[in-house]
Amino acid sequence: MPSTSDTCNYWIFWRNKAAMIFTTAHAKNFAYTTFLTLLVAAFALRIEWLVGLYIGVALCVVLRNANMFRTANNLERWVMLLLLCTLTLMLPLSTMRSWTAPMHYGVSLLSMAAAFVLSRNMEALLAACKYSLVIALTVLLATLSVTGLGDFPLENLIPDSSSNGITSYLIVMQATYSALKFLRHRQASLITASLTLFICIIGYGRGSILASAAIVAINLLSYVSWRRDLRGLRSIALGLGAVFLVSIYFADHIVDFVEANTKIGSGLIDEPRQRILTDYMNKIDWASALTGADYDGTSIESDFNGNPHNSFVRAHHIFGALYLLALAAFPLALVRKRLPPSVKAFAGSMLCIVLFRCATEPVLFPTIFDFYFFAFFFALSGKFLPYPLKNRVVSP
Repeated sequence: MPSTSDTCNYWIFWRNKAAMIFTTAHAKNFAYTTFLTLLVAAFALRIEWLVGLYIGVALCVVLRNANMFRTANNLERWVMLLLLCTLTLMLPLSTMRSWTAPMHYGVSLLSMAAAFVLSRNMEALLAACKYSLVIALTVLLATLSVTGLGDFPLENLIPDSSSNGITSYLIVMQATYSALKFLRHRQASLITASLTLFICIIGYGRGSILASAAIVAINLLSYVSWRRDLRGLRSIALGLGAVFLVSIYFADHIVDFVEANTKIGSGLIDEPRQRILTDYMNKIDWASALTGADYDGTSIESDFNGNPHNSFVRAHHIFGALYLLALAAFPLALVRKRLPPSVKAFAGSMLCIVLFRCATEPVLFPTIFDFYFFAFFFALSGKFLPYPLKNRVVSP
């Protein structure tokens, strides 16, 4: 029978062991997840004190880990310096047109810096992207279980944010998580992608439905391509065949549902957004092409309360064409980086989906949600450590 001292020693040993585990991987995952959850809540809810809290926390994170910038490789240093110089150059001109320009200046640089710091630990960043996405999906699904699926339940769920906004946030979060998961583990994220598609269908927006459907399709394609056992492939084929047969049998009902509950029924061309883009392009001359045009006399000002419904129009309006070119340098810089073709194809597809969604909603550029865009880049631009083939197990 063990003595009291032996029992105490065992207890101390396992207590220290548990504390060591928690203070390393688990604590860092929890901290990263808390940070991203705060980011999503601040951006979605638009509560001033919550946004201020996030900015304060992000600033503390960056300053506390400022030494990490010494680990940046040449590619990362070049693009970060390019964005810093571009924003600094354009700041005086932008400030003359809008007093909010200094705020956008700080938010953009802070988002880039925070994304760089957190991307130094890929496992913790991947876990944070996963759990923050799961939290968002859980909250939305729980809400839908209470409100029901009729009468467009997401439209007035969050004050000052439409269903298009909510589903657009999910698209950015899901695409980033899918890309990081494939980069790190060569795994698809079919479960969260399918839930995202379901919520986007309930949200009825054309862009979000198409984007989320593309995410599911790409994840499914990667899942099939990496699947090694014939039994799993047979199950997938049977499942897709069943879905196809059901779709044919209930085709009329599906068409009626799509026409009645989504905007796809009215066509893929959004005339109001097309008018926004036309009005803004008509405001651009040789000078405003460089510095950014204003919204005066456009439908953006008269009909949409200053909301251009387009991230790229908003970005050009605030900081001009040089800012857009500096942002484009981030993904373009990865073209020549030595990455496996499958990673380039998968990550490139996810980035294209995000940019497609940004073309119809002002989700990024410059907002605090830019963190996801920069994290996308820094995760791929850092040291790439491919997993051994035996560890590349595909899971949904």
